[in-house]
Amino acid sequence: MKQIFAHRLCFLIFILFYFPTILIAQKRLSKSDITTYTRLKTHVSHLTTDSSTGRRTGTEEEKQAAFYIQEQFKTYGLLPHGDNGTYLQQFTIREGNELHASSFLMLDGTTFTPGSDFIVFPWSSIGSVTSLASPVLQEKESPWFWDLKELLEQHTGSPSTDLENLIYNRALEVQQKGASALLLYNSSGLHAGIRLLANDTRTPLSIPVLFLLEKPMLLLNQDLLHTWDLALRIQRVERTRTGTNVIGFMDFGAPSTILITAHYDQLVEDEFQIPSGILNRLHNNGSGTAALIEMARLLQKGPATNNYLFIAFSGEEQGFLGSRHFLDHPVLAREQINCMLNVDGVGCLNDSTKQVCLSGFQSSPSWQQLFPKAKKPIFRLVPDSSAADAYLQSPFHQQKIPALFLHTGYQKDYQSRMNSASKINLTGTVSLLNYLQRIIKNVGQQGKLEFQMNPLFSETPQPFFSVTMGIQPDYDYKGVGIHIKNVFPYQSAEAAGIQSGDVLLKLGSVPVSTIQTYRDALSQYKPGDLVQVLIRRNQQEQSLFVRF
Repeated sequence: MKQIFAHRLCFLIFILFYFPTILIAQKRLSKSDITTYTRLKTHVSHLTTDSSTGRRTGTEEEKQAAFYIQEQFKTYGLLPHGDNGTYLQQFTIREGNELHASSFLMLDGTTFTPGSDFIVFPWSSIGSVTSLASPVLQEKESPWFWDLKELLEQHTGSPSTDLENLIYNRALEVQQKGASALLLYNSSGLHAGIRLLANDTRTPLSIPVLFLLEKPMLLLNQDLLHTWDLALRIQRVERTRTGTNVIGFMDFGAPSTILITAHYDQLVEDEFQIPSGILNRLHNNGSGTAALIEMARLLQKGPATNNYLFIAFSGEEQGFLGSRHFLDHPVLAREQINCMLNVDGVGCLNDSTKQVCLSGFQSSPSWQQLFPKAKKPIFRLVPDSSAADAYLQSPFHQQKIPALFLHTGYQKDYQSRMNSASKINLTGTVSLLNYLQRIIKNVGQQGKLEFQMNPLFSETPQPFFSVTMGIQPDYDYKGVGIHIKNVFPYQSAEAAGIQSGDVLLKLGSVPVSTIQTYRDALSQYKPGDLVQVLIRRNQQEQSLFVRF
């Protein structure tokens, strides 16, 4: 009897302390809404644990998230619509070349390995060199050495791109003088200030160019007059990762299909410098993925005026790779697709303003007629032209598919919402999903939507990029440069001192005149690069340094 009483007491304490949010939510939610609320909370909690480390494309954590989404789709009766009768549609991400494991450097029989002992510049040639070499001799058909001590001291605080240009030009000169290789080192320390561009576009040289790190540099410093028996081999292989879209089909036998989408991948810890801990991406985009899964449950009984294809995209943070692959390898004929509705970033509804941002609303003249009418509107709908070409719906616009992105914007405590499940507004998400169901019902009554090209949409495929400044451009700005509408907290631009209202004129050596040139410039950099930017603030130009 005592044991039963103890169990009941523990259960009561559990209910009182674990479910305060649910108890509050019940005052505003119906019974069916409470079910949605509870399921959303379950999905968000599962997808955003620290062990998932953000669901980066191509990782084991991404695979685990894909499996979870797939199992939810099965539970709700969706038919598999991926590769070979599965729910999964896989695609390859090519990330350039990496050094093969057979690459090495040997000095007098001591072997050094790439990465830990030396780095190879991306424009270095591949191949093998065997020769006698001395740091004080510069002879044709022999390796040359170059101490960067003075160069680095002269350029302390300069952008890494300036140093790379100087090094590249010096290597080109050495190549023209007949050297068989160039080995760089810094006798005053390590390689501080040198960064390698992930997507370097410089013309490859015909000689290997290496930067020696601590172990080989210490060996050289023991006797700079010594002649070394040198051997090196540089080989590269293509570096790839596999991304996975998860696709489920709800078939009502209708002539057209609505696509309901979200992305579930993230760039994770190497995207931004964050205060501490793992960046779980609860709002962007754990909340959107949870909303996608719940829409699959909520639409099990229709409306049957359309079929529904549910797609959880991966690779979106690196330039819409998952959605582009889907459009290049469609599982439905283009004429069967009615429109696309994207639910990324729906977890930050402000209970005071009830603001919901709409991007892509100009992709069809019908959208505005489809928003539910009410004497007292549930939400304050705000057209967001600044996101017209920046989010997941963009590739669909390029394919002339009407696509609408509903999101709840970015609040001041956006960063904390991304890392704390308690900060996600699940009650607001429930209301937004109910609203979305009404839009879907209205789409069914409207029939197939007509596409309308917006001048803000770009028909040019966007470049691959692995960094972002964390700014929201003002697409309505007509002047020279990119007018910065908003600076997101804890990201590169804010850390550099860039402010809302600034105009970005140059990124690195690239003049920024359009969104396309801005993205082209971003695609040249990788996390860790230090880049000089030119901005205009209050009619005055000034230079700042952005660390990606």
